[in-house]
Amino acid sequence: MPYLIDGHNLIPKAGLRLDSPDDELQLVSILQDFARIKRQQVEVYFDGAPVGQSGTRRLGMIRAHFVRQGQTADNAIRARLNR
Repeated sequence: MPYLIDGHNLIPKAGLRLDSPDDELQLVSILQDFARIKRQQVEVYFDGAPVGQSGTRRLGMIRAHFVRQGQTADNAIRARLNR
């Protein structure tokens, strides 16, 4: 089972700023190092994706899910666990 992470909850804990324009990509970079060292799969969920930018992207070893506005990363993670 991969690590399932709510990215916006982890960003400030990783010493990053939520108001930074590239906070999500900075976190993905950190998670790529983690996944490589631990040899673990990681899926990160970011809520609040603007219209037309939601969806799943493979960013190196990380699967990043950009959850559309009006839904939450928590609900997307729950749905993933239910599958």
